[in-house]
Amino acid sequence: AIQDAIEAEKLPGAVLHLEAKGHVYRQVYGKRGLKPKKEDNSADTIYDLASLTKVMATAPSVMKLIERGTLDLDQTVNSVLPDFEGHGKKGITIRQLLTHTSGLHSGFPKDDRPGSYRKALIRINESEPKVEPGTDTIYSDLNFILLGEIVRKVSGDPLADYAHREIWAPARMWETTFLPDKSLRSRIAPTEKLGLSILRGEVHDPTSRLMGGITGHAGAFSQIDDVVRFARMMLNGGVLDGVQILREATVKEMTRIHAGGRGLGFDLDSSLAELPRGKHFEVGKSYGHTGWTGTGMWIDPTRDMFLVMLANRNHPRGGDVRQLRHDVATLAVEAAENATLVKNEKGTPGNGIDVLVEDDFLPLAGLKVGLITNHTGLSWEG
Repeated sequence: AIQDAIEAEKLPGAVLHLEAKGHVYRQVYGKRGLKPKKEDNSADTIYDLASLTKVMATAPSVMKLIERGTLDLDQTVNSVLPDFEGHGKKGITIRQLLTHTSGLHSGFPKDDRPGSYRKALIRINESEPKVEPGTDTIYSDLNFILLGEIVRKVSGDPLADYAHREIWAPARMWETTFLPDKSLRSRIAPTEKLGLSILRGEVHDPTSRLMGGITGHAGAFSQIDDVVRFARMMLNGGVLDGVQILREATVKEMTRIHAGGRGLGFDLDSSLAELPRGKHFEVGKSYGHTGWTGTGMWIDPTRDMFLVMLANRNHPRGGDVRQLRHDVATLAVEAAENATLVKNEKGTPGNGIDVLVEDDFLPLAGLKVGLITNHTGLSWEG
């Protein structure tokens, strides 16, 4: 599916990691870059995470502050950011920012983005909500820009520093960062061509870029090993390699539906979840998020599995991975369910068709066979 999408020029390349009940499948596809020259992709390619920043940096940082009692989910934004109050915004809560139920607009107009971090906050403070807070779900970058500023204001550290110290370093996610060092440039997947230059190591999101590259809605970069460690930590209830990064109760709170099909940062069953969730991931119980650049993860505790795909679909221009996300998620679950039925190294009997293949179909010699099956009835060879 991924190779077909590459050949259709929907993306230049991708790195895929599927993990189910301790079994791992990983594959590298296509090219890291096409312009100004072709570069082979690799497992250590660093990708612009785009909106995965929301769930890998901002939301867990907010939840760490809540764990420590310095923030509360139902605390008003105005109690932390006093200038956030006009046009009926004074009652908006941190929970509403996390669940995209604040009523704020989705972002700034494309032709009128603020030119700095300070100007962006002033614009948000002066803005009027699109709908009455708490009445509807509007996926909004403005919510997470505010959350990033709340982390900075309450902790005293920029979001980049706080997320590194409290989330990424304890999880040994050593190559997850905002504003990646120039020494990493050769491994960073380029994104969009702007004028005569191609973005590489500079955040693609225009608002984040104008705000300096450290924002709550976008700006983080990472590679597959680190994103996998984060997903594994979430699947394990906040623990990774014996280190408690988030409390189990925190993970449960982040990954249950609060409003509009959304958890705290994570998506479970909003309209945006339908494609990355595929056909089989548990509705309302599995969760994940995607990024504009082509990144995404989906986690299903009921199946003890998760899927991560990193890509730079907007290189050099355009690209579209929406249907691919759906197809890969669907195939991943079917592959994982089938893999659990195949003989393991100790020869334990498994899926009937694969046992028959091993025996050259001799048990059926001379017989007539009727078969009733369904969409998951696949042999190991597909």
